[in-house]
Amino acid sequence: MIRDILTDIVAHTSSLNFPFAKISSNKTETVIESVFENLTVKLTAKTHNPIHEFQGTFGLPNLNTLNLLLKNPEYKENPKIEIIVSTRNGKDKPTSIFFENEHKDFNNDYQLMSAEVVQSKMDEYVLEEPNYNVVFTPSVNSVQRLKLQAQIHSEENIFKTKIEKNNLIVSFGGIQSTHVGSFVFQSDIEGKMRNIFNWPLQDVSSILTLDGDKLISISDEGLMKISVDSGLANYEYFIPAVTK
Repeated sequence: MIRDILTDIVAHTSSLNFPFAKISSNKTETVIESVFENLTVKLTAKTHNPIHEFQGTFGLPNLNTLNLLLKNPEYKENPKIEIIVSTRNGKDKPTSIFFENEHKDFNNDYQLMSAEVVQSKMDEYVLEEPNYNVVFTPSVNSVQRLKLQAQIHSEENIFKTKIEKNNLIVSFGGIQSTHVGSFVFQSDIEGKMRNIFNWPLQDVSSILTLDGDKLISISDEGLMKISVDSGLANYEYFIPAVTK
């Protein structure tokens, strides 16, 4: 189980360039959090069932390294993967994840971040979640059409959204662009939005390509939330609108 959830966490963080993941776990729930180094995207996730191997609060640093360990062929068959707990000041604290192959002749000790260090990184980002005006499930076709428009408008790093005749319209380009384009991303939208927002193309597109069931929520205050349910956890990515 620990290998499955670690692989799931890495797939939904490292591939998006999150630099770390904070784990907070007890007998009833396991919560995963992270934030981009430039504080533009925040992640909050909760596993469907508490991960009993995770207890307390700690951080997963260097997610690329953790990814390499999980994919290492030496640990493909019957590896030993366990969290090492040390006693500090009378309290048990997770300090590392130990990897050992089946033959016990190849091992690694992946060091964890302390609760204090990883919490200080999360404290840099403060988010008050608003009410969402528009909530819908994006289709596979809509995600593909977004990629097609992005290829055509390769010089653009943002896209715009607006609601028009109950359709969510995505558009590229503007006054200073060589050309413009738009398409209906979602029809029969329930809810109203007055404002037109710019969104970071790479961040949104990368999240929408993750494996899992997705739900998009947009607030007229300029915040997008993309939820991705992997089957093991529900990941919520918070993306503020940007200025061009």
